[in-house]
Amino acid sequence: MSMQVGLLFLQDFEKLKFINFGKCQSLVYMSDISCIPNLEELNLHGCQNLEHVHDSVANHCKLRKLNLEFCFKLQRFPDILNKNESLREVLLGWTSIEELPTSIGNLVSLEDISLFDCNKLVILPSSIYKLQNLKVLQLCGCSQLQEIPKIPEKLRRLKANNCKSLTRILSNICDVGDFDLEELEISNCQQLQEIPKISRKLRRLKANDCKSLTRILSNICDVGDFDLEELEVSNCQQLQEIPKISRKLRRLKANDCKSLTRILSNICDIGDFDLEELEVSNCQQLQEIPKIQRKLRRLKAHNCKSLIRILSNISDVGDFDLEELEVSNCQQLQEIPKISRKLRRLKANDCKSLTRILFNICDVGDFDLEELEVSNCQQLQEIPKIPRKLRRLKANNCTSLTRIPSNICDVGDVELYSSRELVRNGFPVNDLFMPEKFHCQPNHRVVLPGGEMPKWLLPNKEGYISFVASKDLYEKILGVAFCVVFEVLHRSCESTKFEVIGSVNCKSAIHSREFKFFDLDNLWLEYMELKDLWIVEHFGPNDRTHFRISIRVCNYHELLVKKCGFRLICKPLENDLEVLLHDNQLLDPDLFYEVSHEDNPMSTKEKRLNMIDSSIERHRYSSLWSAHGIVSPGREMPKGFIRVEDGIISFKASQDLYNKFVGFFLCVVFDVEDGEKEVFFNIVPRVNGQRRNE
Repeated sequence: MSMQVGLLFLQDFEKLKFINFGKCQSLVYMSDISCIPNLEELNLHGCQNLEHVHDSVANHCKLRKLNLEFCFKLQRFPDILNKNESLREVLLGWTSIEELPTSIGNLVSLEDISLFDCNKLVILPSSIYKLQNLKVLQLCGCSQLQEIPKIPEKLRRLKANNCKSLTRILSNICDVGDFDLEELEISNCQQLQEIPKISRKLRRLKANDCKSLTRILSNICDVGDFDLEELEVSNCQQLQEIPKISRKLRRLKANDCKSLTRILSNICDIGDFDLEELEVSNCQQLQEIPKIQRKLRRLKAHNCKSLIRILSNISDVGDFDLEELEVSNCQQLQEIPKISRKLRRLKANDCKSLTRILFNICDVGDFDLEELEVSNCQQLQEIPKIPRKLRRLKANNCTSLTRIPSNICDVGDVELYSSRELVRNGFPVNDLFMPEKFHCQPNHRVVLPGGEMPKWLLPNKEGYISFVASKDLYEKILGVAFCVVFEVLHRSCESTKFEVIGSVNCKSAIHSREFKFFDLDNLWLEYMELKDLWIVEHFGPNDRTHFRISIRVCNYHELLVKKCGFRLICKPLENDLEVLLHDNQLLDPDLFYEVSHEDNPMSTKEKRLNMIDSSIERHRYSSLWSAHGIVSPGREMPKGFIRVEDGIISFKASQDLYNKFVGFFLCVVFDVEDGEKEVFFNIVPRVNGQRRNE
């Protein structure tokens, strides 16, 4: 059944302002609406069988918005007989309109016209360019449209994505200052060869996937006269050059431009440009990014296989804001000579010619680098220094790597698997990964080449440890360090999974671990705090709870566990160790590492120098004995102490907080008068105002 809306139906609605016939599939013809003098909005959206609308629809004196979207059978828009000052918005997307009437110029107040996916539209009438109030023109998906030669001067937004036949655009821009265009989107216009000129006020230009585009921004002479802030020209495979950019440009994306050879060539004074993000990944002809701007925060240049130089203008590293740098698979890149102090993330995986990196790091405390990835850089021989703030280092399969810095244990997440030269040179795993440092960071994880397990870990053949503990005793255990040495059974296997299972009274929490490997045995070393291993809801009868920590390999056909080891890191146990061993008669007492009692052989002189030269951080869980004192010459106070002028500190603490205190460090610097051989001073502790032992 079809339906026509006629005069008899509408004549009783003189005060009506809004009509909604949306998705009325019976509507075939929309008749005269002049009998509704106050109508402001007419919605015919989704009337899929609508074929005609009355001329009054386009000539109504009060109508402000007309929605004809998804009226698939509508082929004609009515003629506008006289000047119409009311209609502001016309939505004609997804219709079968073949052309707009030349009288469209009579819609003198029109601000927004949408023609999305009008696949039969071939040309726009020249009168549309005379609409002085038109601000938004949307032509996306008009696959037969061949040109947009002119635009109205006050147009602010033009969208013409997926216009696959479009060959010309914006040819009427002569004096760029006369146009208000701020946003232009013409992505996936595969026949478009040139965007000859842009307006000075243009802020955003997106022209991705324009595979025939060869020229862009050719009218930029004085870069300070243009407001362009965002430019996207990714996958424009014929584009050879982006010769100049405006000073106000903040974001430039030109990924997959396979013919691009030059970029940023107009940058002379790096402080005059606002560029913050630059992406030129997979630009295989690009050889150089000659200069970067001081304000640049993110640079991505993956798979630029001809790139040989980068960051060459960084002289004073403190003047640059660069935070993220990604240059993975740049196979000709030989060095990243300098990095900025503010750089937080550097990814340079698969750079097969890379030989030098991080050589401008002198004072490791001055750099903010947190993540460094240089895996599969087969010519890289050395990572000279690591900033103190580094939290993740991945240098897997760096087959020439022979030297790593001595402070690598300060990094919480380390992967060095299949770096065979480290193994051949006698990788000092016992020297670099000592328990005093290793457990200071929560969830410390290291993957290393070779099969040598640190000697301070207790070897374990069963693959698990279990024990029974009271609540008080349990609270003295800080965490567990464990190590697994894997042997590869099938060389084709690229990764493996294993599980760390923490059980409390037979209730298990499973923690999956995964890493890649190549052709060597590899070692997984990790420290987990107990709170991350399991959840203890309550302790069992007689204040006793059973705990178990085990290792389980998932793909045992591809991987073999050669050996594993554990160590429980805890506060001083004192007499509690006897209780623990009484409840766990099969438990080896060497499993427990007491962080403030177990000591390595060290002379008094070495300890004194160690205390003077190191910060308090090194001694947080140090090997110093309780009530250990060191007297050393000099006036320098070790780093980490808080200076107190009046010699008094005070604080309030709950019982739970107090139980977590391990000890107290005190440093006093004395001025000694001539002839004095002894100095006396008292340490006076007070609890709730009462003096305790001095």
